[in-house]
Amino acid sequence: MLISPKWIEELQTFEKIFIAFSGGLDSTVLLHSLCNIPSLRNRLHAIHINHGISEFADDWEKHCLNICLSTNIPLIIKNIKILKKSNIEELARNARYKVFEEIVLENECIVFAHHCNDQAETFLLNLLRGSGVSGLSGMPEIRSLGKGELIRPFLNIMKHRLEDYAEQYKLNWVEDDSNTNVNFSRNYLRHKIIPLLNDKWPAAIRNITNCASKCRDAKENLSDLAELDAKIISYQDDMTLDLSIVPVHDSSRLCNVLKAWFDKYNIKSPTATIYHKLITDVILAKTDANPYFAFGKTEIRRFKNKLYLSFKEFPDNIIQPRFEDNCKYNNKIWDDFPNSCNLNTKLTVIAKKADFGLSINANALIEIRFRKGSETIKKNGHAKKLRNIFQELAVPPWLRDIIPLIYLNGELKLIVGYLAADKALGTVDAFEISLKDTSNLR
Repeated sequence: MLISPKWIEELQTFEKIFIAFSGGLDSTVLLHSLCNIPSLRNRLHAIHINHGISEFADDWEKHCLNICLSTNIPLIIKNIKILKKSNIEELARNARYKVFEEIVLENECIVFAHHCNDQAETFLLNLLRGSGVSGLSGMPEIRSLGKGELIRPFLNIMKHRLEDYAEQYKLNWVEDDSNTNVNFSRNYLRHKIIPLLNDKWPAAIRNITNCASKCRDAKENLSDLAELDAKIISYQDDMTLDLSIVPVHDSSRLCNVLKAWFDKYNIKSPTATIYHKLITDVILAKTDANPYFAFGKTEIRRFKNKLYLSFKEFPDNIIQPRFEDNCKYNNKIWDDFPNSCNLNTKLTVIAKKADFGLSINANALIEIRFRKGSETIKKNGHAKKLRNIFQELAVPPWLRDIIPLIYLNGELKLIVGYLAADKALGTVDAFEISLKDTSNLR
């Protein structure tokens, strides 16, 4: 039996079990072996993705449909289009996983037929790309996928065992013509490099996957350490990282902390070179440097002893889109107060009646302005320049010109989210003024 008792017990906890079914040898063996487990039989469904890349794609789809009809397994067929001609492997993979995430729900799982040889190929690919421990840990046996789980029960099984199984049960499968194309990196390893390794070291595949397993253990240890650091660091919800309590002079641990910070926002861990530049050019820069660093769609700023994270384009999982670089913040009269005032598509000032707050009488002229450079606010009996206020409050420079200023009858009464003028707050005609900020730059 290819499916071990451990995996049978695990799979029995799910209401539905989806099989990623390409029609190739591996997924055909997976489907057949699962069909022969009575306790799982009625939970099985298959998903076939038609990429439309090969001229034989429609034939493979028909083959999968016939197999599922003959085994009485419900089949979901999804057609996807890969528009670009470069980097097809990654684009196709990303498109498949997006479909799987949409289909697999809570208390459901999808099962992949990845085996030991696939794991060795993944390790070597990541090794040649210069990956760290995370990349070298390879594919996990089980992980979350959207609302469900992704499971790989064959990951410790050698390819030849699947081939023996298919021959024993006289299974029919399709051969993907692209699998022989050595222009694809994985195929090059599979057909050119790994055979040479096996000739010299017959246990190469098994030893490589054992190494991946050890890297996975190391990754988990690093994750545990990062969790301990996270408790010390106490990550905030404003996408900042306080460097005063981060081990900035321990580069290995600092990289681990940064990785945990990135993981929180589903940012793919960058290369070692980028980590090095981030540390030297931003974290260890002079305290008054206010440095900026970007990689991919991720931006990092530093002000005083704090890192600020932002995005050029926001990932789907992050709620707020970014302030646009050319975003204009124009002064305006809040003529329909206390209704919300939309300053632009990303910034809204909100007023709520309160027991204590900014006192605004019904006849007041209410204006929302933005800093130009010479503003003052009355504080402790003196007119203080906004520039000095912002410095005292350690407001990052890139935020200072986009913080709404509330003027009543021509006099600055409130720096929204930061400070009120003398005698501006009270219990009569009191309103709580807040900022609904759909930006991530604060």
